Amino acid sequence: MSFAGSAPPLVLERRPSRRLAVFLLALHGAGLLALGLPLTLPLGSRLMLAVLIAFSAYRALRREAWLSSRGAVVCLGWSEAEHWWLETRAGERLFGTLREDSLVLPVLTVLRFDVRRGRVRSVVLPEDGAEPETLRRLRVRLRHEPFLGGQGAP
Repeated sequence: MSFAGSAPPLVLERRPSRRLAVFLLALHGAGLLALGLPLTLPLGSRLMLAVLIAFSAYRALRREAWLSSRGAVVCLGWSEAEHWWLETRAGERLFGTLREDSLVLPVLTVLRFDVRRGRVRSVVLPEDGAEPETLRRLRVRLRHEPFLGGQGAP
């Protein structure tokens, strides 16, 4: 019997993350600044890339940092070793299995799920993105799963 299978169900309610918002803005801002470097791209191409970077920032902020998008995962649960569910702001519930390429670190956890017919869904959990004790319990349980093999630390 696995560690998660013997543990009580874990439900994590996400909350907006200021740290993730700042990181996403800095990352996209760097992309916009790079467009100002002396490149051989025509002005029209630079403007198109700037619009795409701005759209990407807006979408990422709404979905991952502010959790205001209808598709944002606002709650997730883990009942048994491979039984996960994700609930979006729109009320859609997705069921999935955790992928091996998930990342568990003390300040950031990125969970990747196979949810249906080859579709992958990622959930980014910064340290201010949920109640601290629940995040700690999640990281501890994830460390004891065989496929993560203790990659991260609680």
